[in-house]
Amino acid sequence: MLIDLLATMARLDNEKRIERIKQGLERSGYKPSGKKPNEAKHKRIKELLATNTMTKQEIAKAVGCGVATVYRVMNQGEDAELNQLVESRAQQGRIRVAIEDL
Repeated sequence: MLIDLLATMARLDNEKRIERIKQGLERSGYKPSGKKPNEAKHKRIKELLATNTMTKQEIAKAVGCGVATVYRVMNQGEDAELNQLVESRAQQGRIRVAIEDL
C-alpha cells in the first residue's frame, strides 16, 4: 500500500513537471525546426547525378552519405536546378545525355 502511494505521487509529480515544461515552451514561442540539410553535400550529389556515370550507391559512398539521401535529393522539387546543370554540362560536351531522358 505504501509503495502504491509513493508510485502515485511520483507519477503525479512527473505529469506536473511535463505540463510545466510544455507551458514554458509555448510561452517562449519555441518551435522545433529539425536538422538542416547539408547544402554542400546536396550540391555535390546533384553534380554527380548530372554526370550520369555513377550508381546511386557509388555517389553515396563518394559523398559520404546514405543512399536514401541520394534518392531524396534526386526526387526533390529542385528539378529545374538539376536540369539546368545537366544542360550546361551537355553544352560543354562533358556528358552525352539528352535532357528529355531525365
